[in-house]
Amino acid sequence: MKRYISIFIMLLGLGIQSSNLSAQEGVTPLPKKEKPSFENGDMFFTGGFGFGNLLVATFEASGLNNDVIEKRTATGPLFFKFEQALSDNVGFGVNFALLSLKNEWTDAVDPRIYGTGRYTGWSALARVNYHFKPGKFFDPYMGFGMGYRNDKVTETSTDPNNPRFDTEVTDIPINLGLDLTLGFRMMFSENLGIYMETGMAKGVVQLGLSARI
Repeated sequence: MKRYISIFIMLLGLGIQSSNLSAQEGVTPLPKKEKPSFENGDMFFTGGFGFGNLLVATFEASGLNNDVIEKRTATGPLFFKFEQALSDNVGFGVNFALLSLKNEWTDAVDPRIYGTGRYTGWSALARVNYHFKPGKFFDPYMGFGMGYRNDKVTETSTDPNNPRFDTEVTDIPINLGLDLTLGFRMMFSENLGIYMETGMAKGVVQLGLSARI
């Protein structure tokens, strides 16, 4: 009796194994679902450069004084952004923007008289983006940000006849930062692409790289 039970268990095992092999051979693998350019749960880190800032344009056009020798440098506007997709159409994140202008001058007649003027402005904003209809590669969106901004002007001079003799620091008292832009993200691969935005920000136009992390 025990021998028949053992044979039955062995045949049952062989039958199950054969059934599994047949099922595996008959299964057609499902095609891999294409990942859209933006979907719920995604996280993006973006870095870019801005163009069309009024302060930069004024700064670069104002160096027409023949009485001094000037060296002007500008950094930015630079943009760094993080976004978390809360749904397939809505994202929430933070934006950081930086702009720095510097003017070093020396009196053309008396090199003992020189000075420096510097403007530094930065902002950290919470931002909500609405993504209209993300496709496989193209993701158009608009966003609104609000938060804190800080602007500071520092001027130094060795000219005792200059009202800004020594050092003067001016904090601009408007600390509310806002931005409102319309843009798109174009993905070249599943995790890397470019972005472009235009609107009310430290740069009228922004261009940069965007990475899904």
